[in-house]
Amino acid sequence: MGRRWGGRRAQQIRAELEATLPAVCWRCGGIVTAAMRWDVGHIIEVDRDPDSAFDVEAVAVEHATCNRAAGAAYGNRKRAVVRPRWTSRDWTSREW
Repeated sequence: MGRRWGGRRAQQIRAELEATLPAVCWRCGGIVTAAMRWDVGHIIEVDRDPDSAFDVEAVAVEHATCNRAAGAAYGNRKRAVVRPRWTSRDWTSREW
């Protein structure tokens, strides 16, 4: 398992990105200012490439709402499971 996002290195990366504000949100293209809530967004999901978690080239500034919405959508896609749909006809024809 890769390293989790956080700690001193994460704070350093956030400070480096904060120095570039105002910047463009890489997800929606809107402007991100220091007065707004913003996050360090990972361009490649950390669970797909754990080594890029602390790579400055693999992160960018994004709105907090853009980051949270993208994270929720990604998590939902990962958890999506196609479940068989049983009907009453299927249950009566099964042999137990």
